[in-house]
Amino acid sequence: MKLLTPHRALQTGEARPPSRQVPRPARRRLVRVVLSALLCLYLLTDSQLVMPLPSGEAQVADAATFNVDSTADAVDANIGNGVCATETNACTLRAAIQEANASPGTDTINLLAGVYTLSLGPAGDEIASSGDLDITGTVTINGPSLGTGMAIIDGNASDRAIEIHSGSVTIDRIGIRNGGLSAGGILVRNNASLVLTNSTLSGNSGGGLNNLSSGTINVTNSTISGNKSTTKTITYNGYSYIVGGIGAGIANLYSTLTITNSTISGNIAKGKRIRSYPYFAGGLAGGILNFGSSSNLTLSGGMVTKNTATIAGGGLANISGTYTYTPGTITGNKAKYYANIFTY
Repeated sequence: MKLLTPHRALQTGEARPPSRQVPRPARRRLVRVVLSALLCLYLLTDSQLVMPLPSGEAQVADAATFNVDSTADAVDANIGNGVCATETNACTLRAAIQEANASPGTDTINLLAGVYTLSLGPAGDEIASSGDLDITGTVTINGPSLGTGMAIIDGNASDRAIEIHSGSVTIDRIGIRNGGLSAGGILVRNNASLVLTNSTLSGNSGGGLNNLSSGTINVTNSTISGNKSTTKTITYNGYSYIVGGIGAGIANLYSTLTITNSTISGNIAKGKRIRSYPYFAGGLAGGILNFGSSSNLTLSGGMVTKNTATIAGGGLANISGTYTYTPGTITGNKAKYYANIFTY
């Protein structure tokens, strides 16, 4: 089906019940809250948005293929020697990523069917040896062949599952679930890129897929469902901020996002009322958030449906960005205002 040309208006024919339209002053207040929340999202994902990750791992190994043979979460015994092996001589997913980070070439990691639960703390650090799986190189991570079981990466609700700091990453036939913190499933940043195919992101808190700081993501034949983003209060430099509650399925900030023949469904962005002001924080973009003048979203085929935002943009919220989509693919979503598409 032919895509619409880029625009910043609602889809032609989308109903706007008078009782649900937002007066212009209220829209302005809503956008001010959105801008504040998005600023805090940057703070919450830490201040190193455009700084390379100092891994300290020598790049001495050539491009290689690492065949993971254990679902345990354990580190590599000798990073940079080109051999994926823990102290017990097993090749784990974390050890394979550490070796791939140390390699200057394009590596491949092959996973067996099973659940890979991330258990090494602490959460929230920026090194591959603990917390989430921090990727700094170019690598392809493959699950088992279709029909032979599923490889599932479980964030254990303590940290996000995968954080891509740099390089080009391809993830194929993988399930990612139970990620915590902000950007719970996958976070892409620092001009990095991700190709996600035949995969599933579900049951993550803080959102399923987050694209920050000029990242590039291509999602094909995949499902992003059942993810949540709710507000919470953090303290930064002595000030309290209410953050979160936006972009529960996918958040695309100042970046490029292409979605092809994929399903974005059942994601929930939940806001809260700010007692000292007559409006809410969060509750924006249950399915997809496209934010920033340099953000570009292309949605071709698939469905964005049954997503919920407690305030606006149940399916899609577009703030200053450019987007195209196949007519009829954003439908059946819920929000107090603009159930399917909210633009500003």
